[in-house]
Amino acid sequence: MAKVLTRLAAGAALAGALTVGSLGGTAFASPQPAPTAAAPAAAFPPIVDNAVDVADADYAALLQKSRSVPVVLEMSSQGCQPCEQLAPVLTGKAKNDAGKWLLARVDVGKDPVIRQAYGSPWTPTLIALKDGKEVGRHTGYNNNSYGVENWIDTFVQGKPLPPDPTTKSIGPDFDFGDLLATSQGRVVVTYFGRNLPDPESKVLEKISAEGKGKFLVALADEAKVPDVVRDQGMAGKRGVIAYYHGVPVNQTSVKDEASLRAWITTVTTTHYPDHPEGTRNEVYLSDEKELDEVLAYSQNTPVVMEIGTRWCYYCNLLSPIASRAAAKADGSWLLVHVDADELPGIADKYHVRGYPTTVVISKGAEIKRFDGLAWKTANELLTEVNQLIGVPVQQTANGSSGAVTQSRRNSTGTVVQSADDSSGNVTQLARDSKGVVTQSADKTTGEVRQDASGSSGRVVQQADGAGGQVIQQAKNAKGPVHQD
Repeated sequence: MAKVLTRLAAGAALAGALTVGSLGGTAFASPQPAPTAAAPAAAFPPIVDNAVDVADADYAALLQKSRSVPVVLEMSSQGCQPCEQLAPVLTGKAKNDAGKWLLARVDVGKDPVIRQAYGSPWTPTLIALKDGKEVGRHTGYNNNSYGVENWIDTFVQGKPLPPDPTTKSIGPDFDFGDLLATSQGRVVVTYFGRNLPDPESKVLEKISAEGKGKFLVALADEAKVPDVVRDQGMAGKRGVIAYYHGVPVNQTSVKDEASLRAWITTVTTTHYPDHPEGTRNEVYLSDEKELDEVLAYSQNTPVVMEIGTRWCYYCNLLSPIASRAAAKADGSWLLVHVDADELPGIADKYHVRGYPTTVVISKGAEIKRFDGLAWKTANELLTEVNQLIGVPVQQTANGSSGAVTQSRRNSTGTVVQSADDSSGNVTQLARDSKGVVTQSADKTTGEVRQDASGSSGRVVQQADGAGGQVIQQAKNAKGPVHQD
């Protein structure tokens, strides 16, 4: 386990010349998917008239074909749920349009060279090809079939295609999970402020438009998405954070345009590692041999293994959720990230048939698996995994705010922490060796209140007092409340 523990402690040739592009050079280096898919699954509908499957060896011929008929190149991947949802929309459109354009589908897991030629975008991505060149692209799919069909019609009619958005506002149509997913393929520069747009956000929008997709600007308006702003530690502040591979990589205060341009140049030309090194709560495997170390580690500490790929939309949503859950678990279990393109043998060993797949391992054996995006929040994942591995989680409600707090017990059943995720008022509970609640601390005022219990020491209720603070009620062995 030495290698993993070290990271825990540290926290068919193509015809003609083909230029393999990248998003902004080394700053956007992406792992090259293995030529063979780790998890085959016949997820796509049959190809119909005016729709073909293409491979890397067909690329030169495909470019030539685009000189006589408009081509929509569909970059998809097995196990990608948005790809599966988009596929019938495209095949139906191609069939109905009866030869006005050609749909060319490529599985980027099997044929990575075509994907690399367009900057290794995440899937699904549509590339409009005319006269051998890209004239536009459409990234992602959110069940808006009309939008996709309208985009194709605009292309086929020879009209200019709108550029892929270079600025997005965080909200219902683009939430923070979407932001983190997008950051797997390119830097996302996120501006935090209130009552946007303001002069600074407009400057960032202008710089992003000039970059033509090299990076994305996301706007987080505290008046509209206060939870997102608070969770990123930016409540009541104005500032800019750059995210890449789902994590913040650089941050700056709001500055003048020249300073912002210089900062953006820095964050978009810095070479960031393909994987973070991990923390004491999670690791990123880089070699299939490390699986043996993980299984040995699971003899004493359960392991939650997340298996996915960089191009899988839902994998990119799940990964940060799992990371936040692992941080909250605080050592109760270890999160292990596996990139199936880089480590296909691990996906094969666990018979993965779609992404993401989450496998819970204890004492070297799988005890349960979850397919797809099984949880929407870190608390959902944490609660289910803790229940599965036998870590009791108690929940109480703060009446004034409606916030749900959690108490985590260690292996002996001792309550070691209780946190109010809304107000932060109750931050710790301590029990003595008999399990009696001896102290609680008010984070806001610093006031320490003594809570005593009878022979059972069992805390049975947490209620919100008139002042909005969480107070304790304890019962003795016979049940009556004897002290608040």
